[in-house]
Amino acid sequence: MESRFLGKQLALPFQIPLWLLAFYVTWYFIPQGIELVTTNSSSVMVLLGVVHITLGLLLFFPQVSCFSAMAIVTFLLIQAGDQHGLGITTALSILFCAVIGYFSRPPLLKKYRPITKISI
Repeated sequence: MESRFLGKQLALPFQIPLWLLAFYVTWYFIPQGIELVTTNSSSVMVLLGVVHITLGLLLFFPQVSCFSAMAIVTFLLIQAGDQHGLGITTALSILFCAVIGYFSRPPLLKKYRPITKISI
């Protein structure tokens, strides 16, 4: 996972923790997708399982890892609402996806342009 947050000299120290967080989230999220694919006969649930698996794998592609992490957060929050509670593994996965999404966001979302003139 490419850390574009800081310079190249500090990129590797940020890449290793992001990869570890992505492995944890994938370890938690992909088995849920596999279970949805194998145990349900409904085509909607099978499609949902395929989306789970795809989003888990997309965490390892730097160009789309931010968007994949935010989609996983959405899925996990919906799942927590359906189960009427938030377990520790779900909460950690949500936190880790938020960290992955923040540090791997595309450069266009990072630009800060100070306001120099205000015209009325």
